[in-house]
Amino acid sequence: MPLLNAQKNALNLGSCLFGIPVYVHWSNLFLPLVALARDYPEPFISTFIVVLFGPALILMVLLHELGKVMVTRAYGGTVESIVLWPLGGLTVFGPQQGGASAELKIGIIGSFIHVPIIGILAGIYALLTGGDMSGFQVSSNASISRTMNGFAIGIVQQLYKLNVLIILSNLIIPTFPLDGGRIMGALFMKCGMATSTAAKITSSIGVLMSLAGTAYGCYLFFFLGSFGALFELVVGIYLVYTSTNTLIRSATGTLSDDPIFGGPCYVKKEDVNFEAVTEKEGDVV
Repeated sequence: MPLLNAQKNALNLGSCLFGIPVYVHWSNLFLPLVALARDYPEPFISTFIVVLFGPALILMVLLHELGKVMVTRAYGGTVESIVLWPLGGLTVFGPQQGGASAELKIGIIGSFIHVPIIGILAGIYALLTGGDMSGFQVSSNASISRTMNGFAIGIVQQLYKLNVLIILSNLIIPTFPLDGGRIMGALFMKCGMATSTAAKITSSIGVLMSLAGTAYGCYLFFFLGSFGALFELVVGIYLVYTSTNTLIRSATGTLSDDPIFGGPCYVKKEDVNFEAVTEKEGDVV
């Protein structure tokens, strides 16, 4: 996919993760700007946003991708690079063995990495607040006092929300570049479903869910005047685009070009040249 071409559209940070090149996509520049446009109650939020959507978020995404790297290598696969972009991380894989079972494990491991992370965040939050966990909720708004302790509490609180969002979006939304499409496709293949049928069902669900997300973003942006909803709107449109592409490929018999269903466990070996590296799934933030 040209938009996510690591060499052409991203900054190379070097081989800083087990010898794997890590890139930062240019579109990350828009993430802090959109985040700063949201309505937060404290003027001190600017520094908070830079830290939250900078080093803290990058660390979460790298841990997410690291889990998939380990499982991929365990099944004989190669990882060419990791691209960090507004939806999290995009891991560019080479061929792997293990079939649908390996595909399923690679798809879910990234999200499950966040479970122990949430546990660690809960422990840190308890230490910072003296055991008061009332603010450690997904529905809690950011509340940052002008103290180092208050700043740290706000960061931990919002990182908890981000980790929950990453888990839910990657497990629920079945479309590239999220893990959901890979998970659903692998489950269908394990049940013996034909590749084209699995692709049609997965992409159709992906289109419907992406359209719903886009409609919600439009409502927030155009009717409630929330400029921060621009991120949800753009992401929704992009996911509609990717899921529609998969649906078209399944209808035209060109699934070998699909970033999910063109993988080794979906297409017969005589139909696809598996020596070519294909771009696989990424993760939402």
